[in-house]
Amino acid sequence: MYLALLAGGQILKRIIKKTLGLSDERGLNLFEFEEINRKELRRQILSIVNGLDLSRHQKDAIIKEKIRVFEMNNALARNIKPSWQSYQRLAVISFAVFAAISVSLYCLFKYLN
Repeated sequence: MYLALLAGGQILKRIIKKTLGLSDERGLNLFEFEEINRKELRRQILSIVNGLDLSRHQKDAIIKEKIRVFEMNNALARNIKPSWQSYQRLAVISFAVFAAISVSLYCLFKYLN
């Protein structure tokens, strides 16, 4: 989860703040990382996790818990009632992603030809 927050936390923070109509930063501290080297922290976390000596039972328990958390997150997401404004933002974000991919593909094909 921490790796996900490091990778896309600022984007998620903005989306959550706008979607829920929050006027301040309360409740969004989860997405704040003060003056850290995110790449180095990510590398350290992965190194530590990959270096753990876990039994098959422990690995199965971790997988079971991850599935449970995923299901709980999905249940939470299903209960959020987005506003019309959030659908508009989603459309704008989708268009921006589509445009970025289209431009990237155009440049790639132009470069290859």
